[in-house]
This record gives sequence, C-alpha cells and structure tokens, in this order.
Amino acid sequence: MLENDTRRSLRQYIPALKSLAKSAERAFHMGMHEGTGDMAFRSYDALQKKIAELMPEDVYVGALGLSLGTDSNERQKLAQVQMAASQLVNYLDTLLNDGEAEDAKSELKNLGRDLSDQISEITRRTIRRAVRSIDFDMPVPPVPPVPPVPPVPGFRGGGSRGGFKFKIEIDGDEKRKNGEEKGKNADKNLSGAHMEGVNMRDAELEGAHMDGAFMPRADLSGSNMSSASMTGINLESANLRDCNLSDAKLDGAYAVRADFSNADFNGASMEGVNLEEANLSNVNLSDVNMEGGYLARANLENANLANANLEGANFEEANLKDADMSDVKMDGAYFARANLQAATLSNAGLKGANFEEANLKDVEMSDCNMKNAYLARAVLTGAHLQNSNMKGANLEGAVLRDADLSDCNLKNASMEGANIEGAQLENAILPNGATYEAGMDLSRFGLKGSPA
Repeated sequence: MLENDTRRSLRQYIPALKSLAKSAERAFHMGMHEGTGDMAFRSYDALQKKIAELMPEDVYVGALGLSLGTDSNERQKLAQVQMAASQLVNYLDTLLNDGEAEDAKSELKNLGRDLSDQISEITRRTIRRAVRSIDFDMPVPPVPPVPPVPPVPGFRGGGSRGGFKFKIEIDGDEKRKNGEEKGKNADKNLSGAHMEGVNMRDAELEGAHMDGAFMPRADLSGSNMSSASMTGINLESANLRDCNLSDAKLDGAYAVRADFSNADFNGASMEGVNLEEANLSNVNLSDVNMEGGYLARANLENANLANANLEGANFEEANLKDADMSDVKMDGAYFARANLQAATLSNAGLKGANFEEANLKDVEMSDCNMKNAYLARAVLTGAHLQNSNMKGANLEGAVLRDADLSDCNLKNASMEGANIEGAQLENAILPNGATYEAGMDLSRFGLKGSPA
C-alpha cells in the first residue's frame, strides 16, 4: 500500500504526463516529427525516472522506461512516448484510486477495534477537512509545465500549397537602388517559408504574415514586425535585438535561446510561447498575453512585464532581477529557484504560484494575492509584503529577515522553520487567525528569530 507522501508526489506528476502524451499524439498525427521526438523522449524519461524513484519495487513502472535505439526516427520516438506516457497515466490513476478505496475499507474494518480511539481520529479528520474546505487547501509544489515542442520546419517550394523557399538578404546598412524593396516585404506571405540563417536586419515587416516560418539563427535585429502574424514561427537562436514586435501574434512560437534584448512586445499575444534560455533583458512585455509560456532559465533582467497575463507560465531558474511585474496575472505560475531580487510585483495575482527556493530579496510584493502560494525555502530578506493575502501559503523554511509583513493575512499559512528575525508584523493576521501583538509567543508556529 502506498504511503500518503508517495501518493501526493505521484499525483503531481500525472498532469505533466497527460500533457506530454497529448502533445506527442498531436505532433504525431499532424506530422510534426522533425526535432520533436528527442525532446518528447527527454521529457518522458525524466518523469518516468522520478516516478520510478518513488516506486522502486514496482516492476511495471520500471518496465515503462524507454530505451530507444540509435536507428529510431522521430516518428517512432513520438509514438513510443505517447504510448508509454498514456499507459503510465492509466496505471497511476488506477493505483491511486484503488489505494483510496482500500483505505476507506480498512477504516470501516477498524471501527470495531478500540472504538474510542477510532471515534477520536474520525472526529479530528472531519475537523481538518472542514477547515480545509472553508479556509484553504494546503498547497503542494506545482509540477513545472512541459516545454512546448518546436514547430516543424516550413515546406520548401512547389506543390499545390504554393510554398516556396524564401531567400533574401535585407541589410539596413546597405543602400539599395530601389528604395521600396523593404516596403514590399509587408505584402509578402512568408507563412511556412524556410529562411534559416537569413539576414533581414532592419527589415520593414509590419503586418507581415509569417505563421509557421522556419527562421532559426536568422538576423532580424532592428526590424519592425509590429502587428505581424507569427504563430508557430521557429526563431531558435535568432537575433531579434531592438525589434518592434508590438501587437504581434506569436502564439506557440519557438524561440529557444533567441536574443530579444531591448525589443518591444507591448500588447503582443504570446500564449504558449517557448522562450527557454532566451535573452529578454530590458524588453518591454507590458500588456502581453503569455499564458502558459515556457521561460525556464531565460534572462529577463530589467524587463517590463507590467499588466501582463502570465498565468501558468514557467520561469524556473529564470533571471528576473529588477523586473517590473506590477499588476501582473500570475496565478499558478512556476518560479522555482528563479532570481527575482529587487523585482516589483505589487498588486500582482499570485494564487497558487510556486516560488520554491526563489531569490526574492528586497522584492516589492505589497497588496498581492498569494493565497495558497508555495514559498518553501524562498529567500525574502528585506521583502516588502505589506497588506498581501498569504492565506494558506507555504512558507516553511523561508527566510523573512527584515521583511515587512505588516497588515498581511497569514491565516492557515504553514511557517515551520521560517526565519522572521527583524521582520515587521504590525496588524498581521497570524496562522491561527489572531492579530499580531508585540511580545506574542510565535514559537507555536515553528517560527525562528524575533520580529522587530
């Protein structure tokens, strides 16, 4: 029978497995094989190994580990990942459901044994469940979203689809005899075009159609692509420094390791974009929709993300130092081990967000909604958290030295091992619902250090 901790951990991996199986199936049936098989295999391999560590004696889980031969093509890899991930999800669902049913049966059998103890235990469980349903549900660390797969390269030339292999060199530093050359680009339909490594510096592409274009390692620095349609475009390792991408549509774009430094994305649609390890320093991302975006290990130092929609986005180990994220929607976002030192997140929506082991030194997080947020072992030294809703948040092992928690709502928060040396707690609501008063004994909450 599985332990409760093991069950809880297994449940965290099921959404990621389902997402992976769905992505692999979609890529398989849509013919998006190139470049996706290896990524899907790595994602599945990491998840399967984590689950195997939790269930070392389970033969079936071990048997679902994939070992692909060197001659396996991308299509075969996708098919195997989809099948293995689906089987593992079904197995875990069955295992967990059967385990819960078995637990309920055991409780009924034991009612006749030592009746007084059983009644007391059932009463305690009922109270705990009632409290959870009314006030909070203790958060567990959300599973990081699976990175989107890269789009398939654009088609090359001919055929009834009217495709073409577009080759052009547009360098803003070179004077052309025909001064209208750049203006014509906006009228071209570059959708699905294959332009790997193309030089299009300072190009005028306002309103251009570039959906599904294949442009890894292209140089588009200084170009104007405002209001361009770039859904599913591949910009891996491309140079887009100083670009104007305001109001552009980049949903599902693949821009791993691309350089967007100093670019303007104001009002752009970027849902599900993959910006892993991209350089987004000093960019303007205000008012963008980047829901579900993948920005693990990206550099967003000094970026402006004010009023953006980042719900469910993954910023694992990203650099957001000095970033402006005020009034941002980030419910369920993932910031584990990210650097947000001195960032501004005032009035942000952060329900259920994960900041495990994140660097939040001197961060501005006043008036935030952090209900059920996960901040275990986060460093919040000198953080400004006043008037924030942290009801039901997990702050176990967090460092809150010299932090300002005045007027915060910490009811039902888990703070075991948190360090509050020198912290401001005026009018804060404590985990038991009481309002803080100077001299109160806070050791009952497992807190370390003495507040100011």
